[in-house]
Amino acid sequence: MDRIESQVNALIRAIQSDERYLRYQTCRKSLENYPELMERIFSLRRDVINYNRMTENPSLIELGAQFGERYEELQRMPGVVAFLEAEEEVCRLLRSIDRSLCDSIDMALPD
Repeated sequence: MDRIESQVNALIRAIQSDERYLRYQTCRKSLENYPELMERIFSLRRDVINYNRMTENPSLIELGAQFGERYEELQRMPGVVAFLEAEEEVCRLLRSIDRSLCDSIDMALPD
């Protein structure tokens, strides 16, 4: 194993032992007992990602309102808010790591 691979593995272990990741895992596991609810969360996430990829579609405002209604409905269900907050924390952590790596490696990439 080379030095970089070893350091990547150390970073993975650090993330996996981080309180934000552990909280996410706990929240995720508590919702795994409700597969239909998890599917609704993942379905909304897929739809929002696809929505964000759309351009110049006249129904974007209507779609956004629909997503808002679906999100509000999910938020009323036990455990969903904690899960989504924990997930967002882990996503922010990973984006921060990605940003730090990209900002620290001098590769002369175009802006």
